[in-house]
Amino acid sequence: MAGIIEEGLKILDRQEVDGAVCDAGLIASAQKAEHYEMSSYGTCVAWARTLGLHQIAARLEATLEEEKAVDRALTDIAVQAVNISAIQEAT
Repeated sequence: MAGIIEEGLKILDRQEVDGAVCDAGLIASAQKAEHYEMSSYGTCVAWARTLGLHQIAARLEATLEEEKAVDRALTDIAVQAVNISAIQEAT
């Protein structure tokens, strides 16, 4: 996760990248972090189920669904606005 955060910070440090292009890069970095979290929660859900810890699995699954919702929201923002603006700025 530290590497993902560092990668996002590098986008902010690049002086030639700003505006919507920077925003698109930051969204991509945020989604990488979300995917890492989703993978971790998904694994923990499977372990909890295997161990018969159904209440814990349910709580972890709820958190996993929250992470998925954030990822979908970031995708929507990127696809419907930021990526379009970034392409326009870059051309």
